[in-house]
Amino acid sequence: MKNLILSILSVAACLLASCSSDDLRPAIPSVDDQMCIKPSVADITLDQDLGSETALTFEWGKAHDRGEGTKINYYFKMDLEGSKFENSIDKISIKEGQTSVGFTHKQLNSYLKKWGITPGTPAVVEAEIIAEVQGGDHYMKP
Repeated sequence: MKNLILSILSVAACLLASCSSDDLRPAIPSVDDQMCIKPSVADITLDQDLGSETALTFEWGKAHDRGEGTKINYYFKMDLEGSKFENSIDKISIKEGQTSVGFTHKQLNSYLKKWGITPGTPAVVEAEIIAEVQGGDHYMKP
């Protein structure tokens, strides 16, 4: 009986010693982010008299090609910084081949009013470009 207990303890010690707290995860190849959305200017003073003139443009690079049989649709969103896009403008569908979107003074003033920003008060906005992949027969890490 004593030998049986010692045998069980030695097997248990070997098993415990071989366990590792490291997470084992399969490696999924990822692609470099080529989109890198950038605004045309860092600061803007909106002017009601320039209503139809472009005040701000966002540009980005194309997403990584996902292979034969796939199509990438782009969408643009913008919101006040830190709002987690909960009150963002409606998602804008971007035409194929287009890599920028611009907003006039009038449009930006309208969005700021919608977000409750008092005229003359500085505000910081954030934007995101969404690349939606359609088609393809395998998963590729975003």
